[in-house]
Amino acid sequence: VRLITLNQAIFNFYDDYWDLKEDLKDKAPNTFIFALSGTDTNKLRQATREQVISMIKERKVWVRLRTIAHGFLVQAEKIKLPQHYQFWHYLPRYNYEFFDECFS
Repeated sequence: VRLITLNQAIFNFYDDYWDLKEDLKDKAPNTFIFALSGTDTNKLRQATREQVISMIKERKVWVRLRTIAHGFLVQAEKIKLPQHYQFWHYLPRYNYEFFDECFS
C-alpha cells in the first residue's frame, strides 16, 4: 500500500502541472502549486497568467517538485515486495521518469 501511495504522489505532481495550466486559463487557483511557490494569495489573484508562470519558474517550483518526487521514488524502490509483486516497482520509476522528462 505504501508503494502504491508513493507512486500516486509522483503521478499527482505530473497531473498538477496540467491542472495548473487549466486552472490558470480558468483563473482558478491551484493551491498545491501556489503553496509551494510561497506567494501571497492576494498577489496571485491580481497577477496575470504570464506573471504567475514567470513566478513559478523564478521560484523553481518545478525543481522543488522534482526533488520531492525523487525522494518518493527512492522510498518506493526500497520497499521489499514478494517476487510475484515485483512489477509494482516499475510504476514509481516510470511515473518519475515521465514527470522528470516533462519538467527538465
